[in-house]
Amino acid sequence: MNKLKLIVPKIGVVVSAAIKHYIKGPPQPSWDLPFHLLFALRKSISEDIMNQTIEEVQQFLRMGPPLPADFNEEEVAISNKYRRRAQPYLEKILNEYEHVLDEWKELEDENEIDQREEKDNISGSKRWLNAKWIYLRERGFKRKGNSKRYQFPAAILDAFAAYLYLIDPPENAGFEAIDPKQIVIMGDSAGGGLAMALGLALRDTGLPMHLTSKMFHLTQSPWVDLTNSMPSFQNPLFYLTDILPENLFINEPSPALDDFYRKSDILSKCIKKESKPQFWDNSFNLSERVHLYAPNEALSVPY
Repeated sequence: MNKLKLIVPKIGVVVSAAIKHYIKGPPQPSWDLPFHLLFALRKSISEDIMNQTIEEVQQFLRMGPPLPADFNEEEVAISNKYRRRAQPYLEKILNEYEHVLDEWKELEDENEIDQREEKDNISGSKRWLNAKWIYLRERGFKRKGNSKRYQFPAAILDAFAAYLYLIDPPENAGFEAIDPKQIVIMGDSAGGGLAMALGLALRDTGLPMHLTSKMFHLTQSPWVDLTNSMPSFQNPLFYLTDILPENLFINEPSPALDDFYRKSDILSKCIKKESKPQFWDNSFNLSERVHLYAPNEALSVPY
């Protein structure tokens, strides 16, 4: 219902795009009418999202696309111990970049969480990595029986932990260890970039590689250039043929954004005090922060 409320007002956008398609022609000669209309609709929705607060965007994205009727899903909680197992691997490959990274290794011990929750009479989920099994209904899923959101490389740590969970599950997981050669890693947009980053991290830490290690085409529009250095991004007219809005990554003020910029400013000052080499690129030689995902100084980290 929420998605319908978002799409219905866009009828005018689609009609306008159709008129422009026949009168002025499409933005690119190769665009047919259906592609042009879909582009206009998606771009308009993206612009609306960029004019919302971070909290509103997160609530919208958490809804996710509906599953096909022949699929089912079940929630699964991966123990925090898999994050702790993944941490030494990432420390190995991120050691030289540590001075440009925000805090990502503060993983509470589960006993400490139990004590804190019992004392404060609250229930938290920082001990878990929340995930989902998605499977065909006809095959079934054989069984035996509020996370902290932090910055890069936290997403890779979580993905790494999920990978270790698959190849070495606990006894009560309900499935046997999966051969890495049977694991496919894929993603769309930022998820595509994360899929590639995880593949590089697995390779550089020497862990068994997954099936798609040499098949990076299993990503759709992967976000891999966080430096915004490609010529198409530098073209001032890129937004005419790009689904991303012109005011990219500019969100409405909110408590989450205020807290983020406060912590970002502290981190930036700490980085500038370091005498270690700076990882820089002229494409983001700006005083303000380019992305929420990582500080400017960390955008050239290969992961």
